[in-house]
Amino acid sequence: MIALLCMASIAAGGIDLDGQAAVERAEKLLHNIGVKDSLTLTGLGNKDWSTKEPSWLVSFSMPHGGASVGLNARSGRVNRLSVNHDRSVRPQGNSAPTVEETWFIHRILSALGYGKDIDFGSDVGFSGWGPFHALVHGRPFFNLNPTYGPTLSAYDPALPSITFYASPPLPPVNAWQPKIQGVVAVEKIRTWAHARAKARGLSPAIDPSVGDLTAELGYWKVANQPQARLVWRATKYSAIEGRRYGLGALRMFVDAVTGELLEPDDPAWGMNP
Repeated sequence: MIALLCMASIAAGGIDLDGQAAVERAEKLLHNIGVKDSLTLTGLGNKDWSTKEPSWLVSFSMPHGGASVGLNARSGRVNRLSVNHDRSVRPQGNSAPTVEETWFIHRILSALGYGKDIDFGSDVGFSGWGPFHALVHGRPFFNLNPTYGPTLSAYDPALPSITFYASPPLPPVNAWQPKIQGVVAVEKIRTWAHARAKARGLSPAIDPSVGDLTAELGYWKVANQPQARLVWRATKYSAIEGRRYGLGALRMFVDAVTGELLEPDDPAWGMNP
């Protein structure tokens, strides 16, 4: 099967990484990020659903799980990565990573081709095990479809369970620093959300605008606009046994430069009162 796919890639032209090289690169990557189990090749396809570019998708079975690696067929860079161990131990509760866990995360990022200067962070509660997103000027993109900025979730350094997705090219941004204060933006979003909740007859108990809201600064790329806009969002958090958990953001932004209300053009995004 590998030989046939190698021949097909050469016949198609324009692909620099053949099937055999893709398998070898995927195996080396998995070992570099800490997978110690033996790997058995179970699939090699010349298409990866996560990208429109020429790609390879390499799949393996392991004694207690499986793994798959999507590779760009021209550059060899990783499009996506999934490692699942039946015996992996998910973190309990929600807390900041230990020194060992932080080292483990950076080892994965290094194996994926990111330098020590890459700025990754999580915007849901404590950083814990992710998902982590690449930050631009110290700020995340809030887009979901597509998700701008590579995304990484990782569990258990002893028996790694990992999910990684690469990013589309990051668009240019309109600003680095806000001109509108976060407290002003939150009150604008709260006023908007409360009016909607009241019009729908929602009680204060289920009105998402009631209670503490946290101002968070990031970027939103509006479809068909050349630049991403610096925006404020208002997010609700809860505390369980002293640990912080994100409940989600209200479905409205405030442009951090102009103060304009801006509704996300993604139906999957945010809480809508």
